[in-house]
Amino acid sequence: MTPEEKKIYDKKYREDNKIKIAEYYQENKEKIAERGKKYREANKEKIAEKNKATQKTKRAEYYQENKTKSAEHYQENKTKIAEKNKENKTKIAEYNKKYYQENKTKIDEKNKEKKTKIAEKNKENKTKIAEKKRLYREEKKRLYREENKTKIAEYNKKYYQENKTKSAEYYQENKTKILEYEKKYHQENKTKSAEYHKKYRQTEASKKTQRISKWKQSGVKSDDFDALYDYYSIVDNCEECNIELGNFGANKKCLNHDHTTGLFRDVLCHTCNLRRG
Repeated sequence: MTPEEKKIYDKKYREDNKIKIAEYYQENKEKIAERGKKYREANKEKIAEKNKATQKTKRAEYYQENKTKSAEHYQENKTKIAEKNKENKTKIAEYNKKYYQENKTKIDEKNKEKKTKIAEKNKENKTKIAEKKRLYREEKKRLYREENKTKIAEYNKKYYQENKTKSAEYYQENKTKILEYEKKYHQENKTKSAEYHKKYRQTEASKKTQRISKWKQSGVKSDDFDALYDYYSIVDNCEECNIELGNFGANKKCLNHDHTTGLFRDVLCHTCNLRRG
């Protein structure tokens, strides 16, 4: 049986058994009232929600049905409504003022109590909220760095190139302070630093930095070490004997340079590099 069919059936049953139902109600009036009371207490929230939803629907339906009528009524009685609202506004303000004057102590105590409770609650949650905010900011920064890796790297490179002298001067002026801070940070974050450096050493950026640093120590000079490293990376065979280059032994990849000028000459194997000097 569908809900609609049940509704029709219930209506018909009530119509056919009016007297019988009335008699039963009179005999069990108190029992029914008690049962109704218990149900209402047990389902207070449910009933309230249902009533709220019903009222909302009814209001919406009423508004739709009487939309034009309401608008016409408002236009006809605009001045009268405005005056009434003004009058009521004054009355309400006067009533509130009077009520506050009569119950000032009570209201102030209540507000004070409320403020104290809020302050206590905020105090309890202050550390929690601060930690939550910090974690949120860190996560936000991490996500931004992940999404904008190239952009950040380009910006840092550009900034460094533009402020090379400024950075060097600042370092020289604050050398002791910077070294002390780095030492202190390393002492406090030993495990964290070790893990970070271990992870970083495995990246391409670290390998590139280490390689360029070694070249500079060997006396290699270049206007663009990045371009030089890119060229060095793509060469797979010795440019002298054409042997396949590797990481160890006689066929180890080497960057050959002029020891007088420091300028790059070729990418050679270890044997050819020793031979040429």
